[in-house]
Amino acid sequence: ENVKKDEAEKAKAALEAEGATVTLK
Repeated sequence: ENVKKDEAEKAKAALEAEGATVTLK
């Protein structure tokens, strides 16, 4: 279960980073 949570957090962080990149452009 911890692995799934970690994967979800990584995916969320990746999406947020992508969104931030789009916002900066």
